[in-house]
Parts: sequence; structure tokens; C-alpha cells
Amino acid sequence: MIYTMIGLIIIVMVVLSVRFIFSGQTPTITNPYLYKDLIRIDSPIENQKISASGPVTVSGSARGNWYFEASFPVQVLDSDKTVLGSSPVQAQGDWMTTDFVPFTGEINFEKPKGKTGSIIFKKDNSSGLPENDDSVSIPINFK
Repeated sequence: MIYTMIGLIIIVMVVLSVRFIFSGQTPTITNPYLYKDLIRIDSPIENQKISASGPVTVSGSARGNWYFEASFPVQVLDSDKTVLGSSPVQAQGDWMTTDFVPFTGEINFEKPKGKTGSIIFKKDNSSGLPENDDSVSIPINFK
């Protein structure tokens, strides 16, 4: 009896695996990056390959105090830390909260010289005081 159940489970797993493989679907990889419980970056994921001709779409959510006037700056850098492009990304809801607020944006950038770089998500520091600065860097690869 127990061997019959184990056999049935194995057969079901094989059938489902084969069905998935031949369905033509690609599994969705979600690997949000959480930084200091302040900003969660859904896209791009670390070391993701993005088009060297741009633009790159970024998304995630950040606590309301990461924003100022419902936006914060994002930069695309090459491996030499040269800024290739920069643009503010917009909150997709009420940003005047301490909760996470979704954001999205598209960053246009110049063609990089190398194959690697990073995307910098900067806290919008309206005070200008260095102690209020914060940022997180996500490594990327250009294809």
C-alpha cells in the first residue's frame, strides 16, 4: 500500500514536470532586494542582464520617508561609476506615510563602455544634510 502511494506521487511529479517543461512557459523569478526595511526593489534583480541601449524599467516599493514630493532619483552607472542616465521615479500611491508605497519608473541612459554597472536608488533628501543621505546599489549586467 505504501509503495503504491509513493509510486503514484512519483508518477504525478514526473507528469507535472514534463508538462511544465513542454508548456513553453518560463518560470517567473522574483527576488526582491530589501534594504534596511526602507526600500524593496523588485526590478531589476541583482546581476540581471539589461539592454545596453536602454531604457531600463525599475519597480518596487519604498517607505514614504524615502520619497520627497512622491518621487526619488535613480541613476544608471557603468563599471567606472560614470552616470549614464538619471531620472526620478514616481510613487504609485499616497507617499505621506511610513508604510511601503509602490514605485515605478523608466530610466534612459547612454550606452555603457563595459558589460557591468549598477543602478542606484537614492533617498530623496530634501534637507540636503549628509546625515539624511541614503542609497542602495543593485549590480547589473549589460547585454
